Amino acid sequence: MISFFLILPAFSIIYLHILLIFYGESKNVMLDFYVYILKCHDGSYYVGHTDNIEARISAHKQGLIRTCYTYKKRPVEVVYSDTVGSRGEAIEAEQQIKGWSRKKKEAFIAGDFDLLKKLSNEKNNEKIEAKKRKNEGK
Repeated sequence: MISFFLILPAFSIIYLHILLIFYGESKNVMLDFYVYILKCHDGSYYVGHTDNIEARISAHKQGLIRTCYTYKKRPVEVVYSDTVGSRGEAIEAEQQIKGWSRKKKEAFIAGDFDLLKKLSNEKNNEKIEAKKRKNEGK
């Protein structure tokens, strides 16, 4: 969260601090954590996580963070969001989804878990075949 504060204008830092106090993060109140996927105007996807989905999506849509991938890719559309149990789980889910192919992301967004499983199996089979070829070449 420190790096997030470094790139925001001063007024935004104050606003976020007030939000954190209001929502009770400094008082150890449980917060929801979210994983989300945005579709950018160029058709690319952005995957992120947050503990304040409304504020984070608003920041993406308004271009408040100039160093963010979505800054030059606006307008953006929320195509997926879900609540997870902790910040660690949110980060883990974000990293997993970021590692997926476009087809896997689109299957996930569509809720087509059969296709998602098929694509995962194909990817695993490709890795196994590549490893076999590599070992045969030794």
